[in-house]
Amino acid sequence: MEFAHKSVLLDETIEGLKIKPDGIYLDGTLGGGGHSSEICRRLSGGRLIGIDQDAEAIAAASERLEPFREKVTLVRDNYCNAPAVVKSLGLEGVDGIVLDLGEDQFAKNIAKHIAAARKDRPIETTGELNELIKAAIPAKMRANGGHPSKRTFQAIRIECNHELDVLKNSLDELIGLLNPGGRICIITFHSLEDRIVKSAFRKNENPCTCPPDFPVCVCGKESQGKVITRKPILPGAQELENNSRSKSAKLRIFEKKE
Repeated sequence: MEFAHKSVLLDETIEGLKIKPDGIYLDGTLGGGGHSSEICRRLSGGRLIGIDQDAEAIAAASERLEPFREKVTLVRDNYCNAPAVVKSLGLEGVDGIVLDLGEDQFAKNIAKHIAAARKDRPIETTGELNELIKAAIPAKMRANGGHPSKRTFQAIRIECNHELDVLKNSLDELIGLLNPGGRICIITFHSLEDRIVKSAFRKNENPCTCPPDFPVCVCGKESQGKVITRKPILPGAQELENNSRSKSAKLRIFEKKE
């Protein structure tokens, strides 16, 4: 897989984290280490924990983060296990978390090609599917982007493994992992992910389940913090021009209460 792309909403994410030089930060979707390298540049005495399920991502990030190796711990795992990973390192919490939930930038075009082909006859082999995917991706991108079908098969894996459920079921624990004043920054690329993040952030800000006509709260559920981004942060015009991957990106930020 190609990990050379620039991380989407990079500057906005780094600013949103409010990085402390001696803080502990978790990149739960390490990829090629784009966000992590910028976090590390701002640390002096702090620490970066990077998590990714993909061995190729771990290898690519290891190379990119080599100048910061004394500050970095990389773990091959899923971000849903981040609380256990952090505790296994002897830590109680972190000061910031990043999740970049990227998708294939050609997903819509690939889907159109597949749907059109299926009108004629079923797609019966992976070879046939590979050819359809290849036809949907510009030749220049096929030359530089690794095997053209890899991200599509990853998308199929996401659906089969219920990874949207993983996101939904992980957010409360990730917010709970934050130290007081810590922030979690999440970049999504489609509406289903964004809706899950938006809902989780709002619920953690106002978890009260009392009927709206109750004069006072009696459920006992306390706010975990506040939503920093009432509306998502979107890429600016220059990033949209320079990085087509950013087109559908949205950044939301939540801050743990002090």
